[in-house]
Amino acid sequence: MATVIGSRSPRRARLGSGGDVFSLLSSHPDTNPSLTKQSNNGSVSGKNDDTDWVKEQQTSFTQWINQQLKSSEHQMHITDLRSGLKDGLVLIELMKIVAPQSIQFIRYHKSPRLRLQRLENVQIALDCMKRQNIPLLNIEPADIVDGNLKLTLGLLQRLANQYPI
Repeated sequence: MATVIGSRSPRRARLGSGGDVFSLLSSHPDTNPSLTKQSNNGSVSGKNDDTDWVKEQQTSFTQWINQQLKSSEHQMHITDLRSGLKDGLVLIELMKIVAPQSIQFIRYHKSPRLRLQRLENVQIALDCMKRQNIPLLNIEPADIVDGNLKLTLGLLQRLANQYPI
């Protein structure tokens, strides 16, 4: 990797002091068994760190969504990402707030009852995100409707990066 002397590339800065992928991977308990902690009873902790991280991300993105929705005319509020985004209405409302030009004149199901209607609403929101050049890799409407938390968090991360508060 060629770099200019005296400057750090953003990618190198994100990887840490070692500057390579090996140092990044060796600092995570899943890829370096020596970093996992053993409790007094001999059980290994490492997965708890992941669940704590997921809970922290859930809380952060729920707050971010609710902060964005304060300016909504529909007075929406969510408490859980899995259930709050399933029908696609919150995603559509978010797109109306952060990129109103991308979702003008688009018809959607205002009170979706069927799975097909929820899938269509989520697809409308994803299409609007694509029009705003938000990269959506491996995210399908069914993932959001079915409550796939990791893919939902990834989608919200990309949206929050594009439109910070």
